Amino acid sequence: MFFIACDDHPDNTYSRNQYSLELTADSEEIVLNEDTPYETALTLQWEPASDLGSDYIITYVYEIDLMGVADIQPIKEYEDDGVFSRSYTHKELQDILVDRWGQLTSTNNTLQFTVTASYDGPRVIIPETSSVTVRVKTYGAKQFRADRVFMSGTAVGSSDIEIFAGSNASIFTYTGDLSAGTIHFPILYDGEENAIGPVVSQ
Repeated sequence: MFFIACDDHPDNTYSRNQYSLELTADSEEIVLNEDTPYETALTLQWEPASDLGSDYIITYVYEIDLMGVADIQPIKEYEDDGVFSRSYTHKELQDILVDRWGQLTSTNNTLQFTVTASYDGPRVIIPETSSVTVRVKTYGAKQFRADRVFMSGTAVGSSDIEIFAGSNASIFTYTGDLSAGTIHFPILYDGEENAIGPVVSQ
């Protein structure tokens, strides 16, 4: 009879009982403000992972992901300077969502922040991880995505008028006569039909 011991399995003593990594955010929901671009909008901080002694080196990976959107590339950063926090201004979050990830202005998005601590040492230790989600609304004019845009309503007449995009494919422009009356804008995007309308003053 033979008995074989392997050291490349996770050390369950540490993995099950000694998690200490915990990521927290100072807000669960944020409305970004264009008038205060350089004020801090969000601060995250985390407690360090379990200290297993001088035989182990801990590496932290900090990650930001946009939930519900499959085709974006998450932001990943390594933290090895003992800084266990991150802060973002209104403009920084706006730039990440709109400029980097192409999200629309004046829309709600859910960001997931994750910190993972991995151990390098004589035994394999299961990494510690902690996540938190924050709902963020971007500032700016209300936007929509469309392949084709039309005008409809009593101001237009009995037949819808299609509005065509100019040199900037995201701007649809119409020049012509309209009658006094109601108007709304049917749109076609990705095979689905929807409509938008002007804001009604209270």
